[in-house]
Amino acid sequence: MYRNDFCLTKGQGTQPATVVPDVVKPIKYISPSLQRVIEEEHGSESSSIVVESEVHDPKLVSVFTGHRVHGAQLCPSSLWGDIAMQLTNYLMEKRSLSTETAGMDVTKMQIQKSLVLNPDLSSQLFRVSAAATWSTSSIKFSIYSVNDQGVKTVDHATCTVNISPAKIWTSEWKRNAYLIQSRIEALRKSVEHGEAHRMKRAIVYRLFANIVEYDPEYQGMREVILNSEDLEAVSTVKFEVDDQGFYFNPKWMDSLGGIAGFIMNGNDSPHPKAEVFINHGWDGFKCISRLQHGKTYHSYNRMQLREGTLYAGDTYIFDGDEIVAVIEQVQFLGVPRRALDALKPTPKSGQRTAASSRSATQAVPTPKLVEKKLFPASIPPQAAPSSGGVWSGILGIISEEVGVAIGDLKPDTEFAELGLDSLLSLTITGRIRDELDLDLPSTIFAECPSVQDLQQAHGADAPPSSTVTDLSDEEKSGTSTPETSLASEPEALDHVHILRSTISEETGIKLQELSPSTRLDEIGIDSLLALTTMGRLSEIFEVELPSSLFADNETLLEAEKAIAAALGLDTKPTRATAPEPLPHSSTSDPVVRDAPHATSILLQGPASSATTTVFMFPDGSGSASSYATLARIDPRVAVYGLNCPWRTTPQDMARSGCTLVQLSAKLLTEIRRRQPKGPYNLGGWSAGGICAFEAARQLVAAGDTVENLILIDSPNPIGLQNPPARMYDFFQQLGIFGSGGNVPKWLRLHFDAFISMLDNYEPVPWSKSLGEAPKTLMLYAKDGVCSDPDGPRPEIRPGDPREMIWLLNDRTDFSADGWASLLGRSRITVEVLKEVHHFSMMDAGPQMDKMGEHIRKAIL
Repeated sequence: MYRNDFCLTKGQGTQPATVVPDVVKPIKYISPSLQRVIEEEHGSESSSIVVESEVHDPKLVSVFTGHRVHGAQLCPSSLWGDIAMQLTNYLMEKRSLSTETAGMDVTKMQIQKSLVLNPDLSSQLFRVSAAATWSTSSIKFSIYSVNDQGVKTVDHATCTVNISPAKIWTSEWKRNAYLIQSRIEALRKSVEHGEAHRMKRAIVYRLFANIVEYDPEYQGMREVILNSEDLEAVSTVKFEVDDQGFYFNPKWMDSLGGIAGFIMNGNDSPHPKAEVFINHGWDGFKCISRLQHGKTYHSYNRMQLREGTLYAGDTYIFDGDEIVAVIEQVQFLGVPRRALDALKPTPKSGQRTAASSRSATQAVPTPKLVEKKLFPASIPPQAAPSSGGVWSGILGIISEEVGVAIGDLKPDTEFAELGLDSLLSLTITGRIRDELDLDLPSTIFAECPSVQDLQQAHGADAPPSSTVTDLSDEEKSGTSTPETSLASEPEALDHVHILRSTISEETGIKLQELSPSTRLDEIGIDSLLALTTMGRLSEIFEVELPSSLFADNETLLEAEKAIAAALGLDTKPTRATAPEPLPHSSTSDPVVRDAPHATSILLQGPASSATTTVFMFPDGSGSASSYATLARIDPRVAVYGLNCPWRTTPQDMARSGCTLVQLSAKLLTEIRRRQPKGPYNLGGWSAGGICAFEAARQLVAAGDTVENLILIDSPNPIGLQNPPARMYDFFQQLGIFGSGGNVPKWLRLHFDAFISMLDNYEPVPWSKSLGEAPKTLMLYAKDGVCSDPDGPRPEIRPGDPREMIWLLNDRTDFSADGWASLLGRSRITVEVLKEVHHFSMMDAGPQMDKMGEHIRKAIL
């Protein structure tokens, strides 16, 4: 950028420097980051300097080795900040300018290419050129690598430091400090209401480890409070090391400024799993004084979308109630995770890569599929595990779902500290059932609060009930997709599994979530990721695959066929063709077709050997966790709980205009993924039963079979009216939706959005053209929520809807009249559960056991 600026290009000469043997200049050392002054000039109007440093210097190298991004020992941008401030301080002192009252603003930090430590090299040199213009109180910096002859090889970063009286900034900051403090206080209070998460140092850096691995000297963030939805957080920082000779130790700056990176990479918002966020520079870094080891600081930031995948936000650094530094508009850019491989240093010429080590005489590579040795090193075929293997599998699933490295799951690790809530417990135990055939209750993490407790209860002594394989859920059950499966012969199995495993690794999407109907553009495979994935597959199969293969094929099935053709495999299926998907009219609806998609959790039973499968539709909460305490039905029965696609983002569901008919269709897509062909058994509690009815109607209209419908205290869907907000306020006061401030903010919003859909839903009676309606079990709770005459009651007003009265008062009418008019009275069996109301009937206890018995009799 500044190549025509003489001062900035000093020391970059295109010819090796001439050695003058009779002149030996003493080495002028400034700091660990500025090790040797090459040349400097100082004048009344301008100054210039060129300084060279060795990456592998013992005092500097830990800045690189302690900061690992995707395995690469990467220079943090905080080093460039330290260099700019240290050199500014040096030049000001040379000019005899006061540094005590001056504030430094490191602006326009632009990072062109990261500097990566190469462990195979003994020396890596970089230089800093700085040109000061004293009339404007500004200094321009350029940082670049050079070879051993001093010739520039790579540009790394540029920035400008503007020098101003510190009091100008402090007066402005004092005016704004109370606003920032109020946001910090609001964040702290939001923890009590379940809107933000408080995380201690160990959890913060475990989450960070998914992107950046920090050595302990970098781990200055003692606590973080994060609101993922608003991309807002505050951290408590205490430095782990002293200044180590730096002006502003990069490890300090990284601890203070790391809050922005944590917001972007540690939040639970729905960013694509294939995407990570890397530091893209900042607009300004203003600091009014040198910070001190031993003090406690606080950093606050709220990130906002700037454009595309670029996010930016201001980081405010507090010493007590006083702002002492501000990082203005620190930027993080979303990139494909695979793109981080470009950061890794190139092996030395003597080291051969997998691709270069192939035989040069192999003119036409022959795939070695039949030998079954083509699994990538990181995806070994699994044999039936021992009890230790089951424990490893359990740890692996916990690690994936919580986002913590297996090595960090120490015996004394508390699951509560990992943020393992009820839904995550369901998800983990569901995967353990699905993948390991080990039936653990969803309450296991409450009963076994630590890793050691879990291991003692269900670890090494817990034998597997069947062989674990690398197949997806669908392949285990033998009904893989609505399309014809290619994975039917041993030689075909390898290429399908390798493709799916590779895509899973590259995108971060779980293997079991990939099916032949998966659309490649929906799982984050863009042009860059396609290029890297095809390159990797070409190496594995030892045959050149076109980089356009993903662009030329829309679904995973089409890609499997294309690869099979390239490998010369016989793709003729031996299995019977699976049924057709739902009619095109339903899947052409963009609300149904497009993301987000529904998910499901295996709540109980063996997916691989069950003779009967039941799907439970979400109630107004949108969550499968409502069925966490559902009684065990039978060893032959598998029960899945469905999650609403917009469970935690109900405002998006409302904006989409999604109807109950469309939501039911989206949930059916997930059911079809789990079980492509009927007969189906569908059920739901509360409003979930209405969804189940609508889904049953759609399935039968599409030519499929629904055998049983289970309605658990589902209200009459005809003429349904939305209860007033004061009823939900009353329920919340009773603790029905949770207590102790643990009610997530999205829950009430989801109820509102769901009820709005029910308001507009007009159920259609079962048509004679569809045949008989499914056998239907109606389970009623006998009591009302306000069954106790001496207990609290909300105000009842004229015109309050019947649904409100139905929920509050004891029931006397169990005729199921509304449902009978839709399904036919002869198709409905009514059972009544005593001493429970609409909500308590879903709690564990004697009545729940009776509910399980009723369901078992109905479906078996």
